[in-house]
Amino acid sequence: MSEAQTQAKAKNTRTLIGKVVSDKRAKTITVLVERRAMHELYGKIVAKSSKYHAHDENGEYKMGDVVEIAEPADLQDQVVGRDPHGAEGRGRLSQPAPEAFEGPWADRPERWNTGVRPFSLGRNKEEHDMIKVGDKLPAGKLQEFIEVEGNGCSLGPNTFDVEQITAGKKIAIFGLPGAYTPTCSAKHVPGYVEKFDALKQAGIDEIWCVSVNDAFVMGAWGRDQHTAGKVRMMADGSADFTKATGLTLDLTARGMGLRSNRYSMLVVDGVVKSLNIEGPGKFEVSDAGTMLAQAKQLLG
Repeated sequence: MSEAQTQAKAKNTRTLIGKVVSDKRAKTITVLVERRAMHELYGKIVAKSSKYHAHDENGEYKMGDVVEIAEPADLQDQVVGRDPHGAEGRGRLSQPAPEAFEGPWADRPERWNTGVRPFSLGRNKEEHDMIKVGDKLPAGKLQEFIEVEGNGCSLGPNTFDVEQITAGKKIAIFGLPGAYTPTCSAKHVPGYVEKFDALKQAGIDEIWCVSVNDAFVMGAWGRDQHTAGKVRMMADGSADFTKATGLTLDLTARGMGLRSNRYSMLVVDGVVKSLNIEGPGKFEVSDAGTMLAQAKQLLG
């Protein structure tokens, strides 16, 4: 490869560092890449996550491995890791420098991969781009357990078309990993219940809680959290809506399967006006207080 070709390739490639979060599929692993970027509205650093499916022919990678990968700018072509024989002009997997990785294993070099291994990177056909500010919510359906029959709704689980029920409304949506889980029950949902009146005064028409649980579980959890008339407990039982937004969280290793990441978004007439995505294990930017401040600024 000529020097000009090498420079052109480097210019159109960026290096990402991620953690293997799933190795259950045959010859395929899922790599979670955490980025930190400046929040467009508040001017502070927030965490953003993306997932990539990668080919692992020999099953060399395991849960928890941290790898360095080269990503092409257009993500259309696969990038193949440089093989042990040093094939020229290919991407490289190697031990990352400590300062390059900001994740939970930055200070644990024994968890890094060492050496160079064959590796390919490419989007799985089922992978969706993560939704962003300015995007329209994906078409799809969510379910809600209705406690009182009326207004065209029957008692029990009812299915709603996302496009139809967001039309002409200002909605605060927050997603979370699961019903009855500690942070979700102790902080996330109670915060929105507590700030219901303030959010309404700021111009919010509805508040939704979205989780990958069935409608019966969400209904029962809503009763425990006293959300009636304040927060709509929207069930995404098969994770179709969550996958369509790209806001998934793979908790297979914990026996919970594919779940929703923790996030919040302000949606106006079906269009995302603000989006706050939490880093792994964090509860810092998707709370009701942050949403209230954004609603006052964007809807005031």
